Amino acid sequence: MDLKILHVFNRGNAPYNLVKGLRMKNVQADLIYSAKEGNISDPSWEGSRKNEPWLSEWKGDSLHMLSNKRDFVELYKKARQYDLLHLHYPASTFLQFTFKPFVVHETGWIRIIPFRNNFTDRLMKRSFANAKCVVMTNPDCYSLLEGLKYKKEYFLPFGVDTSFYHVANEPESDDLVFVHPNRQHWEYKGTDKLLRAFSRFIEDNPSAKLIMIKYGADYEKSLELIRKLNLEKNIIWKEFMDKKELINMYQNCHAVFDQFNVGSYGTAGIEAMACGKPLVIHIDEKWYAKCFGEICPVIQANSEEEILAAMILIKDKSARKKYSVQSREFAVKHHNLEVVADKCIRLYNEII
Repeated sequence: MDLKILHVFNRGNAPYNLVKGLRMKNVQADLIYSAKEGNISDPSWEGSRKNEPWLSEWKGDSLHMLSNKRDFVELYKKARQYDLLHLHYPASTFLQFTFKPFVVHETGWIRIIPFRNNFTDRLMKRSFANAKCVVMTNPDCYSLLEGLKYKKEYFLPFGVDTSFYHVANEPESDDLVFVHPNRQHWEYKGTDKLLRAFSRFIEDNPSAKLIMIKYGADYEKSLELIRKLNLEKNIIWKEFMDKKELINMYQNCHAVFDQFNVGSYGTAGIEAMACGKPLVIHIDEKWYAKCFGEICPVIQANSEEEILAAMILIKDKSARKKYSVQSREFAVKHHNLEVVADKCIRLYNEII
């Protein structure tokens, strides 16, 4: 493929992984990221040394692209040098006006726009209508896409390095350790339901532990609920960590409890599956089956009762083993970097 392709912005490092996979397939794909997108969007969090020739940093703020005109002109001129733009949120708001063919990569923003009508959202809707393709990553968002104008849609899963995220021996101790790797956000992640279910679980399993990450909008609310439920001795708080520490945390737990409200997993869930961990989560099973062509081997949990039932199930070693094997197989089959890159290349060949 002779095309020069620019991926713009790197929220959550998913674009970094996609471009890394494309480079493994000898595609001339570059990535420009904003240092102001935060730690989880910094390529170094994913293990990058930032010396890859296809990786460059933009000094501007991705959420306020026009706040510094000089920075935006620099980004605009760079984008004009490529044959195709692969625009990650919120790049398409203004880079749709470069007079270059582009795709919009949707990873969750669509959950918000049907309910707002501000200037930025109107621009985003316009970019959907004018893009060569809208790339969909979250299966549960397909029902929302039906309310927007677009020319073509294409399902492209998140990609992870399944050689980096790998299986290790299960912890030798029978004292169960669960991990909730997400930010503290009750509305999206359902952390409050997890804590209430866990408080009931430890009534019969007092040595069980739940590891949580000390960040997010609802951190203080979670602390208050933990005190109210007398869970202090069973909660282990971790600071924001790099990916090697994260993998070690996955490998030394018995199951990962992701989120219970949204209906889809992000990279955290896939990373856990790649490490061979049972994943407890709420997903939209109908759309997942349509997108992947098979049932996703997760333990489905939406309510407090279902989360508690999952914890009880995970006590069974044979159940953990079954989900461990199936999780790893699914992650390698559908989310391996090269598998995702091949799907992306097929899209490029279709639209250019």
